Formats: sequence, C-alpha cells, structure tokens
Amino acid sequence: MLDLDKSKWQAIMDAAYEKWRTDRGMSYRTFLQSLNPTEQIAVRLGNLNYQVGNGGFRQWVDNGYALHGRDVMADLDMVRRHPGTAPEEAEVLKQLIEKIGYLLGYVNLNAEDRGFANYWYSNSRRAGSVFDDEGEDEDRMTEGAELADTYDTWYYDTFDSIGLPAVERFLASLPA
Repeated sequence: MLDLDKSKWQAIMDAAYEKWRTDRGMSYRTFLQSLNPTEQIAVRLGNLNYQVGNGGFRQWVDNGYALHGRDVMADLDMVRRHPGTAPEEAEVLKQLIEKIGYLLGYVNLNAEDRGFANYWYSNSRRAGSVFDDEGEDEDRMTEGAELADTYDTWYYDTFDSIGLPAVERFLASLPA
C-alpha cells in the first residue's frame, strides 16, 4: 500500500498548497489555474483521493470538487495511457473513469463552486438541467448520492491498492 505522506505526489501537493497560503483570497478554481500542469494533476487527483477516503464520493461532490470532475477524468486517463502503467492498473483506472463519468450525470456541473453545498440534481431533473424552483433540490438523498455510496467500497478495496501506485509513478515521471 502506498504511503502518501512520504510520496512524490504529496510533496507536489504540499508545494502547490504553499502557494495558495500566500493568497488565501484566491478561489479554488483560480488556485488550480495558477499551478503548473503537474501540480494541477496532483492536486485534483489528491483531492479526489482525500475526499473519497474521508467521506466517500458523496463528500467529493458535496464539497464541490466534482465540479472539476471532467478534468479529473482526463487526468486519470493520462495515468491510464502512460507507458509505466501496468494492464491491471489501466483497467482499474478505466473503471474509475467510467464510474466518475456516470456519477457526474447526477451533478450540476454548471453550479457556482461554493464549497460545501448541494450540487446534486434531484431525481427528476438529471443530466444537464438547471433548477428553476427554489427547494427543488432539497432532498440530498438523490439517486446520484445513493450511487456515489455504492462506489466507495470499490474505491477503498480496489483503487487504493491498484490505482494509487500508478498515479504516484505517473506523477514521479513528470517534470516538477
């Protein structure tokens, strides 16, 4: 099992977040844009890992990180296609990309990033709709949130042991 505290990945994230500490008024989106490509990948994938590890995919969505889900999918695909990624790792990365893609169909990706908030579509207003009635999205136990919960065990049991080492090797191969 990968010890993230001693990893190149964590070192990249630490350096990136040190930049943010100098300008705490910067939004998360602006922070990401201020980073070099390697830092952006490390931060987005690190936030996915830490959010899911702490509270599941539901927390990743609820805290607004899923608003960057398409970029996360692209990052994971780069890891999957990297020559240093073993076939078993590539398959697990492909599965995660598919799970995230499906989950994002339940997330209002056009929402303003407000940190912790309800970014879920209601069951009846899925995939690309915009809420037009206040309170329509009050029920946080949507079909999407329930789906997110089903992905958690797979992530902990499979991605942690097979996918994370591939991400670490990928990031170590990139220029700082």
